Amino acid sequence: MEGLDSRDQVEPYRGAEILIPEAAVSRDKEEYFWHELIGLKVYLETGRYLGTVKEILETAANDIYVVREGREEFLIPAIHDVVKTIDLENGKMIISEVEGLLDLNEV
Repeated sequence: MEGLDSRDQVEPYRGAEILIPEAAVSRDKEEYFWHELIGLKVYLETGRYLGTVKEILETAANDIYVVREGREEFLIPAIHDVVKTIDLENGKMIISEVEGLLDLNEV
């Protein structure tokens, strides 16, 4: 909102949702909005399909992609060692199978 110069003018908007055009936000080449990642199909570099990004968990260290397919769920750390390619145009994410990564997700 333009033209608000004092606390008194802003107070009625406390707690309001702020919306800005996506084009007004600058970001680096390898940065993504969460809404762009939700729904991506996730594959290992070997071609094995793991599932779809259903939600993203925010942690102190890094985000975690929750990938589900049927009853299977994988928690994938959003780090460069694991996430190799994010292809928004084709709706997919390619990850590397770091040793033990998928084993941690088995019940």
